[in-house]
Amino acid sequence: NAHLLAALASSRFRRAGGPASQHARGPAVRLYAPPPSAEELCAADAARAAEERRAKEEERARLAAAKAEEKRRREEERERLRLAREAAAAAAADERARKEEERLAKKAEKEAAKAEKEAA
Repeated sequence: NAHLLAALASSRFRRAGGPASQHARGPAVRLYAPPPSAEELCAADAARAAEERRAKEEERARLAAAKAEEKRRREEERERLRLAREAAAAAAADERARKEEERLAKKAEKEAAKAEKEAA
């Protein structure tokens, strides 16, 4: 246990802001670097704003492309359904015409048989 307590007391695990824990955070050069000038701050702010604008523009373009793709997909689906409806209607009309033809053929056959009977 003593070696664990010693490790906790050592500078690497210390929470207080002593010189050792400051050293663990980063190189010492950063501690003594002069504060950034107003021009540097302004340039960094402008760069950050430009990056945010670019990201916002990219996101807007991505959303517009996704919206256009969704619209195109819906149009294709609508067209496919319309064609399927038309094909089904055409098939139903063909079936009706075929049945009507069969009915007329049977009727003509009956008429011919009836006329033949009367003639005989």
